[in-house]
Amino acid sequence: MAGPVDAPPPSTQPPSNEIASLAVFGDADFISNSFLTRPGGSPDLFLNSANYMLGDYSLVSLRPKAFAFREFKLDRNEDKFVRFSSWLFMPGLLALMAGVVWWVRR
Repeated sequence: MAGPVDAPPPSTQPPSNEIASLAVFGDADFISNSFLTRPGGSPDLFLNSANYMLGDYSLVSLRPKAFAFREFKLDRNEDKFVRFSSWLFMPGLLALMAGVVWWVRR
């Protein structure tokens, strides 16, 4: 329980019309049209906050995200470079770093 400063704590629950809910945001850009497709769920945050403030807890939920297919287009040479660099370059770099660590610690 909480009460006014320098007063004894209340012994009973306050009436429901005296209890407040508060949602604070830095600015209103999260709900502007330019940020609606941004990752992080700006419309969901706004709708869930509004539903919470109105006391309609049944509507506060996580909505499913739309699936966005992102194609990785490469020509033949780029595909070869990506394939061989992931097969040879990264493991080779890790082996080189392991050799350096071994050499320093020996």
